[in-house]
Amino acid sequence: MDQRVNIQPVEKVKSWLPWIGHGLQFIKDADKLMAQCYAKHGHEFQLTLGGRKVTVLLNPHDIATIFGESKRLTGEALNAEISLKVFGMDYQYFNSNKQWAFHSLSQDFAKHLRGDALDEMTQVMHQHMEDAMFRRVGEQPFEGQLFDFVGRLIVEAGGEAMFGQGFAEDADQLYDDFALIDDHFQSFIGGTPKWLVRGARKAEQRLNARFGNIRKGQAKVMDSRFKLVQGADSFKMAQQDTAMFWAAQSNTVAIAAYTVFHVMRDPAVKEIIVQEVTAAVQKSSATTRLAKPLITQGVLDKMPKLDAVIDETLRLYSTGFNMRQIAQTVEQRIDSVDIGLDSGRVLSLDAAEFVAIYPRFMHMHPDIYSRPEQFQWDRFLGKQGPNKFSYQSKPIKNSLSVFGGGVGMCPGRHFARNEFKLIVAALINDFDLEILDATIPANDTNRVGLGSYRPLQDIPFTCRIRG
Repeated sequence: MDQRVNIQPVEKVKSWLPWIGHGLQFIKDADKLMAQCYAKHGHEFQLTLGGRKVTVLLNPHDIATIFGESKRLTGEALNAEISLKVFGMDYQYFNSNKQWAFHSLSQDFAKHLRGDALDEMTQVMHQHMEDAMFRRVGEQPFEGQLFDFVGRLIVEAGGEAMFGQGFAEDADQLYDDFALIDDHFQSFIGGTPKWLVRGARKAEQRLNARFGNIRKGQAKVMDSRFKLVQGADSFKMAQQDTAMFWAAQSNTVAIAAYTVFHVMRDPAVKEIIVQEVTAAVQKSSATTRLAKPLITQGVLDKMPKLDAVIDETLRLYSTGFNMRQIAQTVEQRIDSVDIGLDSGRVLSLDAAEFVAIYPRFMHMHPDIYSRPEQFQWDRFLGKQGPNKFSYQSKPIKNSLSVFGGGVGMCPGRHFARNEFKLIVAALINDFDLEILDATIPANDTNRVGLGSYRPLQDIPFTCRIRG
């Protein structure tokens, strides 16, 4: 039977604001907007967001379908627009060369951000993180703000591990420049020029100046990347590297900090994770420059309980909004595509429209996760992987959708997970850390769609060197 006979028009959600549409509601409280639309229209409905017609699919079983349509659907045009607005990056310049194109670089990154190369990066990052921790904490008890502290450690140590020796010179300036761009990212996407944000132009220039050159000790993935883009304009490469650096660190900082917070705020959880981390680290056969156990990939692999904590943190604070449109080529213009959904409905998408998934609807659904608003450290223990949770009596292929999917799967996801685990393990191994206010902070909803929430207010803590 021709599947087009099942095509049904998606209900359009009314809005009284021209062009902006539902954008303000989305930024103010996306969860509430999605819940209201679901109650009235079901799993599929169309919103207007910044002049775009966006069909939103909330059914968890449709997530894999959309990610699997990589030949017919793409997010590249939207990525190009964001890259230009935020980083001044000419996306099409790189895509004009098959070897430089985004998908080629992404495949190369995925190849080199695993296995022995990933283990080497992890060890280098631990060395730099240990140095930075002891330098920042000092001999006296240290009091600070958790997200700021974790952010500075991740940006410095992760940057050195990826981009090589000297990259994080003047580490505080590096973090301040990164944070300024990150804090105003949503505004830049909306079209706010950098000259209106105090210090933004100079921050961008300082970040660009750190990139575009081969550094001693850089990761193998960067060695390969420089070979791939040989002959490219060095300034355009620096802009691309700045964008890549932001993408690698922004959500990593948030999830790493929230992971530390949830481990340290609950004495019972803290005791469980401290025991696991201590036992794993003690089995390390190598040492750092400070003669302490070196945390390797093998050590991190012995921390399944910490993995479960990280998955629960990702579930609670990830806030992706994956938008796709019809993939066009120079040779052929496609006016519409038909996509079969789990409900049996066929979605007909035309060239001027977008389709989007909002995984947070799944992550916070009580029929999938009991008491979804609560942090349960062992929710994913022994339940990582596909088909471990169900929706409407049907196993979900990927019930934790935080790194994208298909050809757009985040190539740095393994390194990101290592960063999450590494900072918790390093803090536990060498420091006594206490959260001074265990109240779970409210989320900054302005971050919706960027990958992960941040707290509206930072979290005070105290830290001292152990023993």
